[in-house]
Amino acid sequence: MRARWPLLELGSALLAAVLTAIPGSTTIAAEVAPKQPSSPDSQRLLQDLPNVQFGKAAAVCGQAILKAVGPAAFIKGLKGLGLEEGAKVIEISQKGETGLELITQLNNRETTHIDLDVFEAARFVTRLAKLVPASSLFGAIGTPGLYCLQAAWYIDQQLGIKAGTWLRMAIQEHNRPTITRWATHKKGRLVYLTVHFADPGKNAKGFGFKGVRGSGWAEENHSFSHPLYGRVSDGQVTYPFNHACGTARQRESDVKFWINTKSGTRSRSVVAHLKCGDRTVEILS
Repeated sequence: MRARWPLLELGSALLAAVLTAIPGSTTIAAEVAPKQPSSPDSQRLLQDLPNVQFGKAAAVCGQAILKAVGPAAFIKGLKGLGLEEGAKVIEISQKGETGLELITQLNNRETTHIDLDVFEAARFVTRLAKLVPASSLFGAIGTPGLYCLQAAWYIDQQLGIKAGTWLRMAIQEHNRPTITRWATHKKGRLVYLTVHFADPGKNAKGFGFKGVRGSGWAEENHSFSHPLYGRVSDGQVTYPFNHACGTARQRESDVKFWINTKSGTRSRSVVAHLKCGDRTVEILS
C-alpha cells in the first residue's frame, strides 16, 4: 500500500508553519533560492562532505540510524509525525533528488510506502538529529554520519531551517586540532617524543598519552600551561619517556598520543613506537 505522510497533507503554506514550530527553525517559503555557505568554516567543511543530493544524504543517514538504534527506538524518535499507530519503519530510500520513501510495517506485517517531499523529509531529518545527538553521531553510526551532516547543511542553507546542531558539530569537528607528524630522539636514558599539530580553530588546550600494545604507561593528560615534564611551543609538544637507554633494562614501548581541546574533545590520536635508537620521524597524510 502506498500513502502520503499522514500528518502533512496540509498544503505548502501550513506545512511551512508546522516546520517553523521546530525549535530553532525559521519560516520556509514554498520556493527557496539556493544559498551559499554562510561562513568560511562552512565552506571548508563542505569540501569534506559527500557530494550527493539531499535525498541520497537523508536516506543514507536515516537508514544508518535505523540500523544503529533499532526499529523501536527509531519510531519513538519520530513520535508526533503522524505515522500509523503500531507501525515501524523498516526501510528508508531516496525518492528523486530531494525526497524520501519510507516503508513501514504493522504488526500484521502489512507494509505501507510513504513518500516524503523535501519539506517533509526536512522535518524527518530534524527528528533524526534529536534522536542521535550531535555529540554521539559518529560514535553511533560512523562514516554515514557525514551524510547526516550533508543533509543538515542542505536544511540549513537551502531551506532556512536552523536546526543546525549537526552542522555546528561538524564545523567544530572540522576545527579540531590535527596531529601532522611525530618524531623521536634519544638523550641519555630518555626517549623524547615530539608531536607537531595544526590547530585551525585555536581550540587546543593540552595533550595526553597512554601506553598501548602492552606498554605500561598510565594515561596522563596535561595542559599546555602545566605540561609537567613536557615542553610546549607553537604547534608542538615534546615529552620524555624513561626507557633506561644504555642500561641492561633498556626497552621499547608504544604510546598513543593526542591533543585535548577547550571544548573537551580530543584530536585523532597517533601511536608512536619509542625505542633507544636513531631519530625517527613519521609524517602523517
